[in-house]
Amino acid sequence: MFIDLTGNQKGYTTKTPPGGKCIGTVQRDDGLIGALFFIVHTGAYMLINRQVWMTLDHNDVSLALIDANANRPPADAPMTAAGCRMRGLTLDDATVAVFKRAGSGNISAGARLIAKMVDGLV
Repeated sequence: MFIDLTGNQKGYTTKTPPGGKCIGTVQRDDGLIGALFFIVHTGAYMLINRQVWMTLDHNDVSLALIDANANRPPADAPMTAAGCRMRGLTLDDATVAVFKRAGSGNISAGARLIAKMVDGLV
């Protein structure tokens, strides 16, 4: 699955599902492509094009979103974000690698992004 966070929904649909927020475009591994919507009240992700409205696997979308965010250029954000404070965590190397990839090299930014994804805010 490939997600383009800059993709335009207008090429695939002019309709927005109730409670839906377009977050880009998505192409499944089988080649099916369309607008990617997040349904706020259910936490579901949907692929929508002129022929199909389909719910996507949440884990597959989450992993593709991590890759999509990792491919963004590094943010110019300061090292400390507003409302944040230093915390001590014990993390395995695999988790740190995922956070680092999701945050374009910034482990803390990646952890915050994944926490938002889990809460359905991204």
